[in-house]
Amino acid sequence: MIKIINLTKEFKKPIREEGVGPLLQVVYNFLEYTRYPIKIYPYFIQFILTFIFPFALVISMPIETMLFNSYSTYVLCLMIIGVSFVFLFLAIVIWNLNARRYESTGS
Repeated sequence: MIKIINLTKEFKKPIREEGVGPLLQVVYNFLEYTRYPIKIYPYFIQFILTFIFPFALVISMPIETMLFNSYSTYVLCLMIIGVSFVFLFLAIVIWNLNARRYESTGS
């Protein structure tokens, strides 16, 4: 028999105990929104979950495409690739900004 692990209890732990900041708490709270179909939320929440924190692109929208054929597979793939490139660009910019300020210590 397969035992299903309930991970939602892990997300409801107070994050501040572990020394992680309030930004991660916000991300965990948005992760709770992905437990339900994206279409039941207002457009503002849908936009945030699709483009700001792309949980809907990774979790909700592919499942809805497989089960209900509600999104075009090609459009969904293009959206995932587009958002991935945006986050890659942001990561490279942040890396380069911090690499310029890096000062090595050593002998």
